[in-house]
Amino acid sequence: MEYEIMLLCNTLGIGIVVMIILYHLIGTKEDKKTY
Repeated sequence: MEYEIMLLCNTLGIGIVVMIILYHLIGTKEDKKTY
């Protein structure tokens, strides 16, 4: 059971990191289009 919780936390952590990276990539693209 502890292993499943750790795996879930790791998955959520990776998901958050991916979301942040995608957000920054999209943000830079929008900034370039704006300028």
